[in-house]
Amino acid sequence: MKMTVGTTPFFARPSCQALLQMRILYVDIDGFFLNPTRTLVPLALAHACDVLYFGPGYSNSDGLRRGIDELIEAEGPFDAVVASPLILFGDIYRISADTLSKSYHFTFPRQDVTTLSALTTALEQLRVVRVAILLESDYYNWSHREIDALERRADYVIGFGPEFWRCKAELPDLGREAFAGQATDAWADWVGANAERIASLPHFVAETEFRWDRLAHRRHDWGMPGIQYHARRQARATLARNGIRPLGESPLRRVMGLLKKLKVMRREPRWLQHHLNADHQDRLGSVRFAYTCGSGLNMPVRKFFEIPAAGAVLVCQPFNGFAAAGFRDGENAVVCRPEKIMEAHRALASDLAWAQKIADAGSRLVFERHSLAARARQFADTLAAMADRSFAGGRWVDGRYTVIRRKA
Repeated sequence: MKMTVGTTPFFARPSCQALLQMRILYVDIDGFFLNPTRTLVPLALAHACDVLYFGPGYSNSDGLRRGIDELIEAEGPFDAVVASPLILFGDIYRISADTLSKSYHFTFPRQDVTTLSALTTALEQLRVVRVAILLESDYYNWSHREIDALERRADYVIGFGPEFWRCKAELPDLGREAFAGQATDAWADWVGANAERIASLPHFVAETEFRWDRLAHRRHDWGMPGIQYHARRQARATLARNGIRPLGESPLRRVMGLLKKLKVMRREPRWLQHHLNADHQDRLGSVRFAYTCGSGLNMPVRKFFEIPAAGAVLVCQPFNGFAAAGFRDGENAVVCRPEKIMEAHRALASDLAWAQKIADAGSRLVFERHSLAARARQFADTLAAMADRSFAGGRWVDGRYTVIRRKA
């Protein structure tokens, strides 16, 4: 049996999910990005509540021109409107079809991109509860522009809250990163003053990203995917000096990055995004141990969740809120400064049975607390509290996410 949500068909959810009566309007573009979180957010929302999607790609051109107000009048009421950064900051970033296509793959008419500014204006004027979901945001370089827009256009936020973000003075390794000069405390200051408006939720992974291959059967000892932040570069160099070459990104991904930097490549075809994501998962699934960090900002980047999901041992410089999110050194992950990585290698490689226990525990943690199904439950609890305006923050403590509600 199929049902239609907006203009997009979905299979009916199980009866336990169908009992959820909360109605959400999700405003965004239907576009694909290399980071899978963008594709998973609308899917998690579909499991959490009754959701209608609106925006370029989700709606036809005529519907977009008629706007949000007419949609709400025809299809409402809604308990809340959830918007992505592309809608929240549509005027600030002056998004065009050309700039959008540099990072996103989309199939809707290019002229529909011109409706983003109208959607931004409409969001600011809505009286229904407005929620900004900011899992795609680069908070580190925010200025008063983003903060002012957030204040005008969002009542609540889903993103990196006080557990997961620190001011610059608390980040001793930030100065070692190339982007350090661009970093601001705008987001840290806003979080500190508005903790009760933030559902502190990091990235998550799909159930299809989990791998169960035993470590003993894997081809490579080490993997080190992603941007080479300072800690990753140092760890890689330490391994190399000891004759170990960690598996990194595919040559195709590196070439693509170079072509984009040189502005030779101006599009990201969907087939290429599919290939790169599948290759990334295969590479993680072929290593026993993988090292990562959250840059000098100590962010909870997606790789902290991808690595355990892929069945490898997460070896890392921990992110802000590492323990709050449920990670434990020696239990489901291995905390390691990059210059000490050979000590971690010798301990893990000499006792694969112990390493396997850590890998299994890490996989279990991510599956139970940081998978798509887990985030859907957390979204449902969070949005229900936001919709009735009893929400007073969403926090992680000892691996468990709790929604704080105001007393009547």
